[in-house]
Amino acid sequence: MNGLVAGLGRALMIAVIYVVTTPAFAQSAQVTLTFKAGSATVDARFDLSEAVDVLRFAGNGEVRLKSWVPSDGARLNSDGTALLLPTPQKSFSVQLKAFERDGMLDRVYSPVVLFGDGRGAQIYSEYLLPKGGGFVSLATPGVVLGRSFAKGATVWRANDAATYIVAGVGYTKTTTAYDITLDSALPRWVVQSLDQQVKALMHLYTRKFGSRPQRKPWIVVSFNPAGSGFRGDTNPGMVRLNLMGQSWEVENEGQSYQLASFLAHELFHLWNAGLWNMQHQEPIWLYEGGADAAAHHALNLSGFSSAERYRNERASSLTGCSSANGVTLANKIAGGGRTHYTCGAAVFYLAAAMGEDNGDAIGPLDLWADMFASHQTRSYATADLLRVAAKRALHPASATVATPRRYLDELAESTLPWRDVLAQGQQAFQLHQVKPDEAMPPAVAANLLGQLVIDKFAHDCDG
Repeated sequence: MNGLVAGLGRALMIAVIYVVTTPAFAQSAQVTLTFKAGSATVDARFDLSEAVDVLRFAGNGEVRLKSWVPSDGARLNSDGTALLLPTPQKSFSVQLKAFERDGMLDRVYSPVVLFGDGRGAQIYSEYLLPKGGGFVSLATPGVVLGRSFAKGATVWRANDAATYIVAGVGYTKTTTAYDITLDSALPRWVVQSLDQQVKALMHLYTRKFGSRPQRKPWIVVSFNPAGSGFRGDTNPGMVRLNLMGQSWEVENEGQSYQLASFLAHELFHLWNAGLWNMQHQEPIWLYEGGADAAAHHALNLSGFSSAERYRNERASSLTGCSSANGVTLANKIAGGGRTHYTCGAAVFYLAAAMGEDNGDAIGPLDLWADMFASHQTRSYATADLLRVAAKRALHPASATVATPRRYLDELAESTLPWRDVLAQGQQAFQLHQVKPDEAMPPAVAANLLGQLVIDKFAHDCDG
């Protein structure tokens, strides 16, 4: 009996060692995308290196649960990170569908974006391949990063930077500075405006920062007559814009400016998220709000907005952040919505108001240029904004007047209520000043003054 037990023990030990030391085999996949003109979905055919009954993915499960429709009895697990197949299989298909609304999940790339002309679809690469990697090919012609591909071509591999893949037909224009793929359903005025705006903004950013994106940018613009508004995002070397709603079909001053500011914001990310990167755990207002402020400044410098509109944008950010729920900057950002855009832009406007350059007023682009120029590591943080703003500051400290630097520091660190910055620090930040030849519009003045008075009154009552 003891010999039998000993023998079983040795066998069990060998089995345990075998289980522990045998590596898990990760499945790689060839994913072939097929888009048929007029279709509302994209077919993704998976061909695996080995037959499996479970195919695992790394993250992004919520996206798959909302956009993947497996066939032949396959289904996603509860968190969307694995495909469960009824029997071991090497091949199967999944229908990829668009979100109900582009941008339905905040700060998440939409998995599929359809062209309004029905001839093409954009598919986000990052959701497709399993943990074992592989590659993506097209069963129809397509475009990736400005390059046209024929049917059957491999267009993306597991180690490539995430991007959108255009399957189907789209008109692509190539220039020396950028490539742009356009949905033929886009209104004519939009196409004409983009042609002027992209060229001018790329030139301005390149000149201002003394550098251009590492690779020639690819811009994809689509149009969806349903819905409303717009949605965009940036990937390495790529900008995506989606215009939604019939209001885009008619050109007017408001729509024209909205298009320009949308484009300027996303193009700016090629610099503050492409050539340079925000350091880990920095607040999102620095990245997004800073891009908003830079965009409006760029439009003013390039002639796409008037001085009056630029003042309106600055005042709107200041008063908009003041009226947002919360006392400090951190409180307001935590409230969600667009506060990280509005309040972040306001911080940049306040920082710019602290200084000048040889007697000329400076703007957010000047601050970004200083931040970029001072970092060999090509990264930036809130501390860099405070440092470059202080370096340009006009007013030294006195016994009775706090420095703008102190106000800005305490604002960014959320130790000072926002209303105190605007009410007590308005002189330090020159909020009451405009150029002698530029009268502030009455509506803007009333809006800003009213907010300052309300905040000051509330502060006095609290005290």
